[in-house]
Amino acid sequence: MNVVRACALRTLRRLVLPSVFAIGFAWLATRADAVRTTTGDADFAALVWLHVPALWLTGAALLIAIDEWPLFHRGREDAAWIARIAPGPWHGCAAAMAGALLGLATGLGIVAAVFAALLTASEGAHVRARVPLPAIGEPTLVPNAGTIRFDARDAGSIAQLDVRATPIRRVGDPILPVGLEVFADGARLHDAPFEVAASSHRVRLRFEARDVEQIEVRRSPGYAPVLLSFPPNAIEAGSATERSAIGNAILAALSYLLPATLALATLCVLRRVVRGPVAVVLLLGVPIIATVLELTPNGAAIDACARGRWLPSEPLLTSSLVFAIWFTLAMVASAFVGRRR
Repeated sequence: MNVVRACALRTLRRLVLPSVFAIGFAWLATRADAVRTTTGDADFAALVWLHVPALWLTGAALLIAIDEWPLFHRGREDAAWIARIAPGPWHGCAAAMAGALLGLATGLGIVAAVFAALLTASEGAHVRARVPLPAIGEPTLVPNAGTIRFDARDAGSIAQLDVRATPIRRVGDPILPVGLEVFADGARLHDAPFEVAASSHRVRLRFEARDVEQIEVRRSPGYAPVLLSFPPNAIEAGSATERSAIGNAILAALSYLLPATLALATLCVLRRVVRGPVAVVLLLGVPIIATVLELTPNGAAIDACARGRWLPSEPLLTSSLVFAIWFTLAMVASAFVGRRR
């Protein structure tokens, strides 16, 4: 326990300056980036820059961990006496890893809260869970048909509706808008028809919270007879319950603990083989590879956060299972490595 506490406090103390730099750089990047997404929630689109401070702090914490605990790799002069006072299969590496991750978790939470507060101070500071609505019948709206229906009975009480229809055109056809109207159990949800011209265009409708059994999307008269397709997740209902955007950002940033854990667990397995420079490359490479290959859900988590989605309701289980299997195998293997003489 002393090792855990000491490593956590030292990691957190040494993360202060990297945290300030990361927040400042990411905030300046959001000011310079004028592009707002059209497929999510524009109020939270800039939170995609949360990757910058989260990845920066993760790398810094990993480097601090191997600097604070010399048994993570070969070649340290002070490793021998620490190995004698830290018995067991991991020789204190598991405790040092727990302390480093605890310090990193605290740093990530603080940085995410400050960063999200800066971005949402003048915007909507709440997010909602979103439920995709399945189509009743074929998910297409043909030119001679006026209505397509979606089942909303499992969505509960809703206060928002995201609509995204994909126009199907032949090559060379002009891009003409299509007017749509949306009804909930026969009641219209907006004042005037809205137009859809591109597949990436998403319309968000806000209304008073209500329980809905069926959503109807109708083609408005007077527009071009274009075939419309409604792919999966084309119609999403937003829960009536509002959640904190800052809390959501903290959860998204904490997902970077998973690739950090994989990096340290992998290093535990190889600690008798690798030396300092190789250990550094390994520690910095594993989180990047895990994120790019989606072996951990941190990329999907921050993407969902930037789209204004409440993370606990998002399907992030698959990549989390990959993480759990990798971590378990790595720690078991590192225990056997520690028993070797």
